[in-house]
Order: sequence, then structure tokens, then C-alpha cells
Amino acid sequence: MTLERSTPIIVVFITCALGLTVACGFPFSRPHPGKILNEWSTGNGVFKIRVIEREEEGGAFRAAMYLFQSASVEAEDWQDFLTVRDEEMPGIPQNQITFVGPEIAYVFMQRSYSITTDAGKSWLLWEGEKQLPDWASAEYGVIRVVALNADGSGTMTLGPAYEPETKAKLSTSDYGRSWHMQ
Repeated sequence: MTLERSTPIIVVFITCALGLTVACGFPFSRPHPGKILNEWSTGNGVFKIRVIEREEEGGAFRAAMYLFQSASVEAEDWQDFLTVRDEEMPGIPQNQITFVGPEIAYVFMQRSYSITTDAGKSWLLWEGEKQLPDWASAEYGVIRVVALNADGSGTMTLGPAYEPETKAKLSTSDYGRSWHMQ
């Protein structure tokens, strides 16, 4: 077959492939926040935390994105401090947002933990995959429970996604800036 005869076939093939790719949105479309599914906020009289659950658009699988924000009680200027993507779409994790004192609060979802000790002005982010060398092996899965005291001491319980009876426990004495296996 000569180049002249094969050119129309190649053009048709490329056109079909591009058309299908664009129609499916992959790989040209990156996942991005879509419509708002739910919104929830809580506060302690000094500052507040809001979570916005949005449907993810442009991804290969159905998922939700959870945007965590904070602001002082009198302000409406929200500061983003954490975004978590979850294919299981569990809803807003209200029981995973805790105020420990007037200026101290923490949140956790999936493999991320974030804490503020200055009423939401700044947040420290702890990400399991980056902080624990063996995390990627999926032995520990996700953060199940965090219990933090006003003095900065506390524990974090990790559990695999599919074996709830297997758990690992971490401890901290500095509000979760660092965690150590117990």
C-alpha cells in the first residue's frame, strides 16, 4: 500500500480516536470540582470550619472532592486548608472535625490530618503517604480515629480499608506535628 492510499485511512483513524477521546473527556480533561452536593460548618465562638462537598467532574471514576476551609467567627473570608478526594463519596465527615480549645482544632479524612493552634490562621498538614515510609503498602489504609488533648498529646489509629480488625496506633506530644508508632 502506498502512502497516498494509506493517508485517508490514517486521517480517518486519527479523527475517530480524537473524537472519542474528546467526547469521553479523557485524557484532555483533568478532574476538577463540579456542582456542590452539600455544605456544612461548625464553630467554637472564636473561629469556624466549613466543609464543601462537590461532585468531581472530568475524572475517570465518580468521586467527590471535600474542601475544608476556616475563618474567624465574624469574617466571611474563608481560607482553604485541605482538599480530599474520595471515590466512596461518604458525605461530609462531621465527626472528624474537633475543636480542642479556643484556638485549637483538627480535622482528618482518608490519609490526611490537619491541625491549627492559632484559631485557623495557619494549618499544619500531615499526609500519611509522605510521613510514614510503609504507608504505601496499604497495611494501614486510612486514619480511623484521632484523639487529641489540649496539652498536645494524643493518638491516631490507622486501619486498613478492607481489614477493620487490623490496626496500628501512633502517638504525638506536639499536636500532631510529628507522630510515632506506639
